[in-house]
Amino acid sequence: MSTKRVKVVAVAVSLLMLIQVGWSQEGSSQPQCNQVVQQLTPCVQYVTGRESKPSDACCNGAKQLAASAKTTKDRQTACSCIKQAVGGLPNVDPSRISSVPKECNIDFSLPPITRDFDCSTIKAMYW
Repeated sequence: MSTKRVKVVAVAVSLLMLIQVGWSQEGSSQPQCNQVVQQLTPCVQYVTGRESKPSDACCNGAKQLAASAKTTKDRQTACSCIKQAVGGLPNVDPSRISSVPKECNIDFSLPPITRDFDCSTIKAMYW
């Protein structure tokens, strides 16, 4: 199996694991990791540099995330989900994560989330 194919399989497995695990408690109005990951999975090709611009599916997912993450706590939870997913992906360019809203013409901001990003710093300045 080629190295490229192994990486793609590893990314898919990591994302599926996050979908299975979920994030928030049942009954919570916060975004759940499985939702965040499903919304942003189409962005993997862009944030890893395999596509020059986000796909329509990526932009649609980012719009859904922007609409669902209304409070600071929602945004911090979504950030933690993204941070978890980024930890399992090879070759993620954090600047591409933060450029998704601009590239998709969405009026919100994402920080350049890395494995080490402190999601508790997210306040009203993002989203």
